[in-house]
Amino acid sequence: MTASGCVAFLKDYPRLFLGTSEEPRARAFAMKVRDFSELLDSNLAPPAPAHTRAWRVAYHPPCSLQHGQRVSGVVEEALLAAGFKLAPFAEQHLCCGSAGSYSLLQPALSEALRARKVQALKASGANVAVTGNIGCLAQLSGADALPIVHLAELLDYAAGGILPAPLKGLARENDPR
Repeated sequence: MTASGCVAFLKDYPRLFLGTSEEPRARAFAMKVRDFSELLDSNLAPPAPAHTRAWRVAYHPPCSLQHGQRVSGVVEEALLAAGFKLAPFAEQHLCCGSAGSYSLLQPALSEALRARKVQALKASGANVAVTGNIGCLAQLSGADALPIVHLAELLDYAAGGILPAPLKGLARENDPR
């Protein structure tokens, strides 16, 4: 799956069915669920197009991936293997403020976290931000923010796919795609 928040929830199915007759099925199902990032193999990452190798990419690791699923490092390795330059930023471990229903139930706090994260991303010197969760992607989008795309979109582009719409301004005129 390409939404780390959904993956974290589905991997937690056994707890939801604990003590019921459905627990074994829930456990079997959860064992099959994989986050997109868990399927990445930096040895197989295609090289990024020459004109994008100068792009500095700020990777925002979703809370659901880094804290919920305890997956780390594989996305950064894949981005580096594809030829992108990583732009580390302050407080990468902090939530962007999306956090599922949290952004609806705590809008002021959610917006404060968003503003803090957007500022940190911009201060990194990155050209583009990337994440693996749709909630984070929506939360960190906007006129005041860096262009942001899903990890799968950026790696697809590196492999010869189409340029994600938010990155149109970064593409050079000689890009044949």
